[in-house]
Amino acid sequence: MTFLQCPQCQSTRIKAKNTAKKAGGTIGALAGAASGAAGALRGASLGFAVGALAGPAGSLFGTIAGATLGALFGAAFGCEIGAAVGEVVDRNILDNCSCSDCGHTFSEKRP
Repeated sequence: MTFLQCPQCQSTRIKAKNTAKKAGGTIGALAGAASGAAGALRGASLGFAVGALAGPAGSLFGTIAGATLGALFGAAFGCEIGAAVGEVVDRNILDNCSCSDCGHTFSEKRP
């Protein structure tokens, strides 16, 4: 097993910053929630019409439940995709590693 070492001081006390992964997850969750809710609201008119057969309470419940579930599932999916893209950016573009001893930041060298 090979430990990651700081190229400046050879310390093995290295932390991953994961800046792009965190940002990608947040942006993806927001975008996914918005698109999930928008999709659910587009279908809410149909749900409202079908729910009307059960009365006004059925229409209201169907509309609210559809929008909420759409937003939650959209947020989860968007977060997962955004975090995966952010992880690739962290690994290949940004200096994702930080030495706890000397503060040097660097990219992880992959063999």
